Amino acid sequence: MIGNVDRHTESDQQFNFAEGEWNMLQVVEHILTAETGILAFFKKYDPATTTRKPGFTSWMKSKVLNIWMKSPIKAKIPDQRLSPKGDKPLEDMIVQWETVRDGLSVILDNFPDEKMNYSVFKHPIAGPLTMPQTLKFMILHIERHTNQIKGIADKIKAA
Repeated sequence: MIGNVDRHTESDQQFNFAEGEWNMLQVVEHILTAETGILAFFKKYDPATTTRKPGFTSWMKSKVLNIWMKSPIKAKIPDQRLSPKGDKPLEDMIVQWETVRDGLSVILDNFPDEKMNYSVFKHPIAGPLTMPQTLKFMILHIERHTNQIKGIADKIKAA
């Protein structure tokens, strides 16, 4: 599981150090919500049938997003619907995430190579992204929040 959250006690998973900071379960819930949203977008707008080509601005916004995702700079989530409540059990989120990942795998397995340079997803900040840009974002998103979970775990150990 992301950042080895499942190796921590339930109390540690739910521990908040400060008002407004997320605990481990909230981080996992946020990642799950984001990936569920991407899958829902793909189900609504089949990426295999896209006809939109991104322009230079989309390419540039994607690059800026990638740089930001690798930085330590915090930002508010772009869509408050992605704000985690922290009320879902980890086991339930693991099952749900496996289902989402299976759905994404089916879409990716059937995605035509000739559509790689077409817009398939609209990121709330960066705007239209191609499939490679979308996958890069997803990887960086998980890496960023995995580091966040590690930071939370380090604070718990130090406390």
